Amino acid sequence: MEREEEPEDPGRPYDFTRPLVLARKAFKDYMQRKMQAVAIIYGSCTNAVKVYIKGMEDPVQMWKELEARTNTANSSVGRMSLF
Repeated sequence: MEREEEPEDPGRPYDFTRPLVLARKAFKDYMQRKMQAVAIIYGSCTNAVKVYIKGMEDPVQMWKELEARTNTANSSVGRMSLF
């Protein structure tokens, strides 16, 4: 999974120059997509799996944690089952 670069928060909410308005819009759009991804991942998991990712706010980190916890081929018991 490829991580999108997080744009810098431009701050200064009362400065209405064009570059800062565009920068704030880009930051807001990024944060909205990020939170939607977190909600989709969390909502797609069963209660038994949600405990692994509860409280996480980074979708890439959530995927990595889910992969590490649920990939049965990573454990010796899982490898024996596949064998």
